[in-house]
Amino acid sequence: MRHRAESGGEILPTSNSRTEVGTKRKGSRFGEKIVDFGKEFGLDWATILIIGIIALMIDKFVPDVGGKARYFRLLPGESTSPQMEAFGHPYRKQIITFWASAGLNIGTPALCISVLEVCTGRSFTVFARGMLGVINSVIMCCFVQILIKTLVGGYRPNWFDICKPELDGPGAGFDGTWYKWTVCTGDQQRINWALESFPSGHVATSFAAAVFLSLYINAKLKIFSDYRVNPIIMVLFLMPLTLAVLMGGAISADMVRGPLTS
Repeated sequence: MRHRAESGGEILPTSNSRTEVGTKRKGSRFGEKIVDFGKEFGLDWATILIIGIIALMIDKFVPDVGGKARYFRLLPGESTSPQMEAFGHPYRKQIITFWASAGLNIGTPALCISVLEVCTGRSFTVFARGMLGVINSVIMCCFVQILIKTLVGGYRPNWFDICKPELDGPGAGFDGTWYKWTVCTGDQQRINWALESFPSGHVATSFAAAVFLSLYINAKLKIFSDYRVNPIIMVLFLMPLTLAVLMGGAISADMVRGPLTS
């Protein structure tokens, strides 16, 4: 709206027009921030997305070369052989599932970085850089461990329970007691999963997120500096690494992996 000034006929803008101008400026600033954000982080996020898709394609469609090339020994009528003790554990559900692990690996650093940024700089750009580092670490680690798992692999401790082998003749070796996965009669999807013991995705990704978060905490709080650090801050620095160790302990406790293949 406009109104006329008392001393003349000049039309002056009212507060409504000033509000509209301010809204337009805020909108243009927000648009500029989005453009700047895309310029700074767009290529990084695109690269992470491509690597994540490649890792997923390898995991889903590339056969387990390493695991399917391995032999295991099965002595008919004997249940106390070293291999039976190593791979004869009963199958049970994981204490920490894949999705729970993914949520913890991303959610915990996101919460910590948010709290640190609120307490220090309150900059969304710095927060975005921190989250980019976390996700970059996790995705890169996923790619490497999936590649190794596919090419190397190994039997899980519950291998025999999942495999359910039925012997229809002598196997390989001088005594004919060595067999491959082809004698298995269990669920094929679980068999493929049981051939991918090494390395552990849970442990690898949790340590990737934990190491980055610990280094981020050190960068923000200057823990390793030339002054005495409060013990509480040192505990904060060590907490992500401790949680990653507990993640490894969980998958060892439910015998999804043995202590030497985590």
